[in-house]
Amino acid sequence: AEVLGSAPRMMCYMVSTRQNQVMAIDGEGQFLWRSDESFGLFHPSRFHANQDTLWLTDTGNDRILAINTDTYQIMCEWGDHLLTLSQPRSAVPTSKGHLLIADEGSQRLVLANSLGSFLWEYTTPYEIMSPLYAEETPRKTFLFCDAALHMVYEIDPSSKEVLWSYGSLLIA
Repeated sequence: AEVLGSAPRMMCYMVSTRQNQVMAIDGEGQFLWRSDESFGLFHPSRFHANQDTLWLTDTGNDRILAINTDTYQIMCEWGDHLLTLSQPRSAVPTSKGHLLIADEGSQRLVLANSLGSFLWEYTTPYEIMSPLYAEETPRKTFLFCDAALHMVYEIDPSSKEVLWSYGSLLIA
């Protein structure tokens, strides 16, 4: 769940992978909105909420949706027609207004501009296999977690150098 604001004027957004829905609940627990079949969601994974946009990763459809938080209409869609994505797991806006995407199926991080154009990618073998989440830090570096490697990494986006890591490679 993602929460915006504080009680009683807060909004809570939730993803249901079982029902293939996104929901909005107010500070008193009342349902305000649920996505319907027109969204065509299939295994929605995660979203990032800000004041006017929900960035939703629709993992099963290999796409990312930008949903207006006032009208709950789809404003934009990124997928095969703009970016070739394979099971995106998270999409988080950066301080420059770009979108940092953890693209699990392609084993990479992708940075795209607001029009969905490709700007940058990180695909270093043995350092990224199954990225689940990525975000920009206050230092303008990128922090991401990798489920398959059981690791968290901080990388410099310009040099692609690993600045910090935590975890241990667990090989079954």
